[in-house]
Amino acid sequence: MPQAFLDIEIGDPASRQAEIDSHERAIQFLKKRGPELGLTGTGITDLSEEQKDLLLELYQSDPSSRDQGPITLTPPFPPRGGRLIFALSSTTPKTTANFLSLCTNSKPPSKTTKKPLHYKHTPFHRIITSFIAQSGDVTRHDGSGGESIYGPKFNDEKAGLSAKFDGRGVLAMANSGKNSNSSQFFVTLTDDPVKLKKLDGKYVVFGRVVEGWEVLDAMSAVGSEDDGGRPKEMVVIKDCGELPE
Repeated sequence: MPQAFLDIEIGDPASRQAEIDSHERAIQFLKKRGPELGLTGTGITDLSEEQKDLLLELYQSDPSSRDQGPITLTPPFPPRGGRLIFALSSTTPKTTANFLSLCTNSKPPSKTTKKPLHYKHTPFHRIITSFIAQSGDVTRHDGSGGESIYGPKFNDEKAGLSAKFDGRGVLAMANSGKNSNSSQFFVTLTDDPVKLKKLDGKYVVFGRVVEGWEVLDAMSAVGSEDDGGRPKEMVVIKDCGELPE
């Protein structure tokens, strides 16, 4: 049974990069000017509060360094999110092949949009707390687009339509009606049979989460309660691919 992974990052990537850059500037400034404060060979995490204050004062008094941007002495927190691993169904070969290709970027770019048919950097544009998390719009990134490796749309596979949504972590194709699968997909975030029953027979099920349950919890926590499901924070597929069997 083939397996695929999605590496999920929660939060604004630009803000996080700014934090990383700010801390790196502090590290480099300490190496450059630290000896003036008697801090040769000292790491930022080893500084006392008094030494931190002295370093910040020295930075502010150095125009050439200060003009590069602010510094942060506290290391950035690890990114939130993590890896989701899916076991993909062999009973839906066309759907599974589409998903794997979009994870690995193994096909040429879209003929219409010229964009890569690749999930990397694609956001989860719709997350309804304790229900579903939807992503895969590789062309517009807002839920209004998407394209399969077979063309704009491809047909439902009967085995996938007959499979049940029987818990959290079910992977299925999103659609706009019968036989309208593209690149968009969703993952269930609930075990509630009442919520899940409304999905049965309408969407092609082609996989399940086998690792990364805590990532689903983190995604659900930044979702919205309304049907629009606009996430409270950015949730992005930072990387993706196929795992060896």
